[in-house]
Amino acid sequence: MKTILVPLNIKLKESPDHLLFAARHLEEVAKTEFGEKVVVKFLYYEQKNYGKRELIRLNLKLMWKILATKHDLLYFATDPLVLGGIAFLKNLGVYRKPMYAWKYIALYKPKNPFVAKLKKKFYDAFDCIFMVTEKHVGESVSNGMISSARCKYVEWGEDVDYIDKIIPPLSDGNLTTFVSTGKAYRDFDTLCKAFDGVKNAKLKIFTVKGWGEENYQEVLSKYQQNNIEIYFVEDLQLGAYKNVLDYLLAELKLADCAVVICKKVNFGVGFTAILDAMVCGCSLIATAHPDNPIDIDGCGIGETVPAENVDALHTIIEDFVNDKNKMKSYSQTARKMIENRYNIKSVAKRVLEVMLKE
Repeated sequence: MKTILVPLNIKLKESPDHLLFAARHLEEVAKTEFGEKVVVKFLYYEQKNYGKRELIRLNLKLMWKILATKHDLLYFATDPLVLGGIAFLKNLGVYRKPMYAWKYIALYKPKNPFVAKLKKKFYDAFDCIFMVTEKHVGESVSNGMISSARCKYVEWGEDVDYIDKIIPPLSDGNLTTFVSTGKAYRDFDTLCKAFDGVKNAKLKIFTVKGWGEENYQEVLSKYQQNNIEIYFVEDLQLGAYKNVLDYLLAELKLADCAVVICKKVNFGVGFTAILDAMVCGCSLIATAHPDNPIDIDGCGIGETVPAENVDALHTIIEDFVNDKNKMKSYSQTARKMIENRYNIKSVAKRVLEVMLKE
């Protein structure tokens, strides 16, 4: 029997398991797929802010808690930076348990040689770091921050059972509904301009008031038109839904199509929103990006559009509104892909294939 210790931010305690990278499904999948007895222990912590002082406090606190808890390996399902203390002990040989973690982005090499060396020593403590795209793996290895043997691509998937229990709101009419969720590098100017003049449809945008240097509240204030509804998650009245994510997933379940329109950047964006749409049975319109792991056009789950191309996006939106059968076909194919491939049990299996070898 192996005991897997999972440090977890208390804010994620009630979240679906895809945000925990299958941590809650490890016991079940270990038994059904590998015939192994696995016990998962959660070690909850509270992160009050993202300042350096708080990060140091958490590193030290988690280090002592991990040392005081009996376990066979460490699995960290979110950003591993709070594990600096235990990683330091691992490099010294004081802590000897296998360590595994996930990263959403590639491991980039800092320009400062001293900082780069420190970061590399930190990542050296992990037996394997899992990533959601092959490009991130390739970049991390080519940057010299980690070896290919300790960096693995694992297809991310959705917690289908959790999401299927979410009840959508009642439909509020016969209009074709397009929904936009997410915040990273969203191109709301292109999206809203493309929706101008579209009849028999409405666009519902759910995002934050600001992200990084972007002031989305100011950008979206220009597009208060009849067929566009704008909602900022900071102001949402959740009602029966226990968190913002559940609320947004419920809206996606009611929608006909999810639109994931992002700015032109040199890395993949919008992947979480794409998977959320697929599990909710939505067709998709998304900005074309070669680094996103799923080929939307090739898989028959929707259509992509070049970045910042208002006319091309407008044409696709009009086409979707006028062809409900096409949208239905895309939606059904997207949901089947989640059930057969991009689901949380598949994530758990891939992760366990690595961890149970130790």
